[in-house]
Amino acid sequence: MSFASEIFTPEIVASALQAQAFKNAAAVVSVEVLESFRATSADVARLKISFAGEADPIVVIGKSATGRGFAAARRELRFFEKIAPLWPNPSPRFLGSWSRGEETDVQVLLLTEDLQAAGFALSHDGFSVAQLQAVVAMLIGLHSRFWEEFQECLLHDAAHPEPSLTQSAQAWPQQVIRAHAKAGREGTGRFLANVGARLT
Repeated sequence: MSFASEIFTPEIVASALQAQAFKNAAAVVSVEVLESFRATSADVARLKISFAGEADPIVVIGKSATGRGFAAARRELRFFEKIAPLWPNPSPRFLGSWSRGEETDVQVLLLTEDLQAAGFALSHDGFSVAQLQAVVAMLIGLHSRFWEEFQECLLHDAAHPEPSLTQSAQAWPQQVIRAHAKAGREGTGRFLANVGARLT
């Protein structure tokens, strides 16, 4: 698949930006793929979008998904559109989306803020205690915000029902459930043994 010719075109990117009323969306004149990333169920790239006139170009992350990757992209889109606006989350800024097709033959494009361009950097030396604590604090904030009033419809698209991992797990044979539970307990034990003292 060719990023530039198949999905990351000025016309499609402009449509995605217009869906979020992005300034200058209608003036997109070129889209350049600066870098592509390996992903299991989507095509992901860092894009440079240029506009007509004097508007400065922007760098964003584009994610194109179809087939088995479409369900995951749809869940991500529901998060940005329905959940993220309800609490002060640390997620990248959502810039727009576009889709075409129906049923099993669907393709979707998501555009989000490029965190690297915004000044963030990947850690290549593991994570500090402060970073782990920040993750835990974020998860606590998420649960406390929605614990009593979260609407299930925010997670599920009635028009495109998806299999429930929880319901699927309950249907597994008892020996499979026991094996997964044992692995979970052992993994938790190893984690606490390695970093537990630093988190208290």
